[in-house]
Amino acid sequence: MNGYIAYYSNDRAEVRAKVSIEARDKAIAIFQKRNPRRRIKPFEVSVLLAEKGNEQTTHAAHIGA
Repeated sequence: MNGYIAYYSNDRAEVRAKVSIEARDKAIAIFQKRNPRRRIKPFEVSVLLAEKGNEQTTHAAHIGA
């Protein structure tokens, strides 16, 4: 299981899943409970890998010319 951080609007959730699509679906369920009046669409949720196995991953921005 991998750890993912999901973002929706100004909200954030941490989920554990095997793949990012599964993480996105779990995050949608969490965000839907927090925002019951909105229908949250999959393209509105961003998912980033934070932990692979039990090791933390880091993401670096590439700044090039």
